[in-house]
Amino acid sequence: MVNRHGWLLSVFFVFITFNGFSQQNFKPDRYFVEFQNKDFSGYDLSSPEDFLSPRAIERRNKMDISYDQKDLPVNQVYLDSIRNLGAKIHTVTKWLNGAVISVDTLPQLQLISAQPFVKNVDTVRYQSDVAFNKDVNGTEEIRSGMEILTGYLESSIGFDYGYGENQIKMMNLHHLHTERYNGKGKLIAVLDAGFANADQMVSLNHIFDSHRVVAVRDFVDNDNDVFHSSSHGQIVLSIMASKQEGIFVGAAPGASYALLRSEDVGSEYPVEEIYWAAASEYADSLGADIINSSLGYSQYEYPDLSYNRKDLDGNTTYSTKAADIAASRGMLVVNSAGNEGNSSWYYVTAPADGDSVLTVGAVDQNRYYASFSSKGPAYDGDIKPNVVSVGEGTVFLNYNDQIAAGNGTSFSSPLIAGSAACLWQAFPNAGNIEIKNAIEHSGSQFLNPDSLVGYGLPDFQLAGILMDTHNKTPDDFIKVVPNPFQDKLYLISETKTGNNTVFELFDLTGRLIKSWEPIPSLNQNFYTLSNLNSLKQGTYILRVSNSAFTQSIKVLKAK
Repeated sequence: MVNRHGWLLSVFFVFITFNGFSQQNFKPDRYFVEFQNKDFSGYDLSSPEDFLSPRAIERRNKMDISYDQKDLPVNQVYLDSIRNLGAKIHTVTKWLNGAVISVDTLPQLQLISAQPFVKNVDTVRYQSDVAFNKDVNGTEEIRSGMEILTGYLESSIGFDYGYGENQIKMMNLHHLHTERYNGKGKLIAVLDAGFANADQMVSLNHIFDSHRVVAVRDFVDNDNDVFHSSSHGQIVLSIMASKQEGIFVGAAPGASYALLRSEDVGSEYPVEEIYWAAASEYADSLGADIINSSLGYSQYEYPDLSYNRKDLDGNTTYSTKAADIAASRGMLVVNSAGNEGNSSWYYVTAPADGDSVLTVGAVDQNRYYASFSSKGPAYDGDIKPNVVSVGEGTVFLNYNDQIAAGNGTSFSSPLIAGSAACLWQAFPNAGNIEIKNAIEHSGSQFLNPDSLVGYGLPDFQLAGILMDTHNKTPDDFIKVVPNPFQDKLYLISETKTGNNTVFELFDLTGRLIKSWEPIPSLNQNFYTLSNLNSLKQGTYILRVSNSAFTQSIKVLKAK
């Protein structure tokens, strides 16, 4: 575990090492120093403009989210004090109220830990001479070539998606796109391992040329060069932002992006979760609407730093704490479930276990569960993953603008994040939890969620319908859309209709054409009436009735 116990184990490790080496040969590791408070920080909650951007403040005001101590920067006096005691400070996080440090000697570390303003000291990285070959939730299988794409290219309606057609249409996202909702005005922060060559790609030129890459930051190397290290983030970005009609169009080509490197692919240590927290704070300060994180944490290079099943309870790990704080600030946090489905650790990884995180698992291009996708539930019983999208055989553009495909929940997560940006654009006054709920409610198995795909594959046309409650007239208890319809009718009620509601469809002669058994109530206020494609074109009367009311609605069947 990583907590106080982790620090004790690390001290024991360093002490043993000291028996064999002189203090002059002691090489620094990384420690997380947590502070007791933020007293005398020099900042005031009444002046958020001193530590947040105007866009971030606007988001808070729109959602009526108050400011608290977590928003205040870390006390600079505390940072200066541990620096004066010999610490080198690498990363500071205000949400977790601490800093990642390294020291040259054990006495320095002991002196720092004894300071009255220090609450705790944890080991977050050991020195390692061997690079750890790890996956970042999606790079274990990437294939190029047209053979894998057989059957994915279809004639498009509205937009020419090229080889990305199927994975867009599976979620009915094209309906939002044809209404000109492409993510415009929404800011997506992409937390990843690097964006190699993304700034040179033809398919991404449009977001750079229009200044819609609003920020770049490397929290691993503490600089602003994110276009190196790894192409994983470039792939994730392409799934959302690419725009080459006839070849590949992403889920949210109209959105703006912040490209934030928080992952070190050369090692696997808890320090990367601190980088994740710092990057999320930065996204918040920018006023980001959505975080897409195709990253996950459970097992580390040293067993004493690794998590066990109980730690994945939605409240314990560094990154999960930060993810829930991010959500409480009004951001929609979308995180890949992990690729552990076939391993001994087959559960979702952190921060995917977060209570407020929209966790995304994987299905293939035919909607079947991908066996590698991490399973739920979270240890506290929360449904995980929340939803799924295409993560097996996902189509994207590689760093040379070439069509490729790969497997991993890293690739299903940005499909959902980009789609969420389009939905949010359509309903700009909605809150992040409203968007999350609408996506979940639109899932293919919302009434029967499980541990493999959660609420299932979202239908973003239905999600838009569920959000569109302001269009109901006062006289209508039930709202029916779309009207005209083809294969499905969606019914939205002012209140829960209960188990005894009957749905009946009549033609204009009064003949009963079709009836439905009452759908088991799970405190829902919407229903889906399916399999209507075989009906003849024309006008019908839908009657909705129970012991409390009866309403008849004229509906039109299109071709």
